[in-house]
Amino acid sequence: MRTCAAIAPTAPLVIVNCATISRDLAESQLFGHSKGAFTGAVAESAGFFGQADGGTLFLDEIGELSLEVQSKLLRAIEYGEIQALGSSATVKVSVSLIVASNRDLAGLVGQRSFRQDLFYRINQVPVAIPGLEQRREDIPALIDFWARSLGADPPLLGEEAIEYLCARSWPGNVRELKNLLQRLIVLCEHRPIGLDELRLLDNARGSDAAAALAGDEQFWREPLPLGMARRRLEKRYLETQLAVHGWSVKATAAALNILPGNLSRRLGELDIKNRI
Repeated sequence: MRTCAAIAPTAPLVIVNCATISRDLAESQLFGHSKGAFTGAVAESAGFFGQADGGTLFLDEIGELSLEVQSKLLRAIEYGEIQALGSSATVKVSVSLIVASNRDLAGLVGQRSFRQDLFYRINQVPVAIPGLEQRREDIPALIDFWARSLGADPPLLGEEAIEYLCARSWPGNVRELKNLLQRLIVLCEHRPIGLDELRLLDNARGSDAAAALAGDEQFWREPLPLGMARRRLEKRYLETQLAVHGWSVKATAAALNILPGNLSRRLGELDIKNRI
């Protein structure tokens, strides 16, 4: 098992988010399984280690693996061999392993939720990535990167808006920035987005509706009929706007440049109840 080595350009690169792996299936997904090893195993599988043989395996959020799987991962690293679930044979693999975690693994060791021997085995060349607040100079480049990734051509934001984001606190780091940009792209039609619009959407993050919208990344990933997704998004947006304007229909309608009667009718259609 190689933990750091030069890799050929054509070698496989397998990326795994351990947080998304079911605990019941983690062993078979990492190390493979034989046909009939469990219900639903209609064919044998090489697992992620087998797929990465001769290349690199990146285990993101490694701290989410169970202690049982950690022990088997340690053996794979130590001896360079894996044993598929339901098989008595071991298979040699040559894999460069990279791991990452947003949790304090040393702290997890102290809590006995992460194996100490595995921690020392993978901690050969640690690279600490500082939070976004410690690398604010990266924010403009990240805005351009995420804008392009989300299908919006730069410049997405005006200069004042970018300066505002560079000075803002980022407890959620890059994920929080990405979520905010997703909201802006969906809810703001013109480009570049100015400081006033940015503040209007960002300053509401303390309200229940805005906090849910900012933190609920699952909302953007859940497959829904387009009409249903639009309705849900419009409902959240209007709830956020109402929260920003103290739940005043008149003030919210003025900010959105629509008639109060039209807004009230739409609130009823979306089952949004006034909280005053």
